[in-house]
Amino acid sequence: MRDVWLSHRAGAALVEYLADRGHTVHMISDDPRLAPGVASHADLRMCKIGVEGPVLRLKGSPSPGYPEEAAMCALALEGFLIHRLDVTDKSVLQYCRERGFMEINVRQGYTRCSCVPVDGQSLITADDGILAALSRVPEIEVLKVRPGHISLPGYAQGFLGGC
Repeated sequence: MRDVWLSHRAGAALVEYLADRGHTVHMISDDPRLAPGVASHADLRMCKIGVEGPVLRLKGSPSPGYPEEAAMCALALEGFLIHRLDVTDKSVLQYCRERGFMEINVRQGYTRCSCVPVDGQSLITADDGILAALSRVPEIEVLKVRPGHISLPGYAQGFLGGC
């Protein structure tokens, strides 16, 4: 089926569920250079491009500290790259630019963490800034949900995409 990358903190029931359905589960360990709350987040080390596209991996080590640590945390839908573009990893920018992706700049560096892609042109977010930026892109459908109710140690609230 598919490769799935999960934090080593993921519950055993989830890991078993995914493996039982034929997925190959890869566990992400903590990177000591990153803040404890996000040290094992896959989207700080890799970026999935679209629904069927490749997973681009960070070359080298993640830069500690926000927003630099979020270089790979872009959201790449079908033909759209959504991220804080001044920190986006060069490999992600190059890949998307070579394929003519529309670039949408947002203030949220943890863009992928803040969204749940539904398909190639739809997503769910609680982030008002992302919602505002995407309201000018009629091809992308956004469901806005209330923020909160997601725990992430060291942060006021967790990220929707991380849960």
